[in-house]
Amino acid sequence: MPASDLYKVIRGQIEHVVNSRNQRIIWLVIAQSFFFSGYAILITGNPNMPELKDRQHALLLIFPVSALFTVLFTFVDILFSMAHTNGLRKIYDKKKPAEDLEYPPILNGNKFETFSSTMIPLMFIVIWVYILLKFNLSFIYPG
Repeated sequence: MPASDLYKVIRGQIEHVVNSRNQRIIWLVIAQSFFFSGYAILITGNPNMPELKDRQHALLLIFPVSALFTVLFTFVDILFSMAHTNGLRKIYDKKKPAEDLEYPPILNGNKFETFSSTMIPLMFIVIWVYILLKFNLSFIYPG
């Protein structure tokens, strides 16, 4: 395969994976805003009907747990996509011909290029674990 074709194929795959990862981050932030809004409504709301209090208490646990699972699954997906792009770059580095034309780098190699992709999910994980431990365990284990 000519160097130009190899470059285009690998670069195209990497662009696809990076774009997908960026979309996952956007959807994660949107999903987390839903969970934070729902949780805020639950903690500030006071149902008039006594039979709804048990449901509200259940939802006060369900929302943080669901949010935490959402962010954990997304985080694992992001980590695998980062590993995949690094693998593609290594494939190109191994197979590129010696007469490699001066193409732009496949990946920048900047250590901070994936910083927000990893730190945003970690931030949400810390927040939801804190909420679960600080506020919700009193519903499960009163006293």
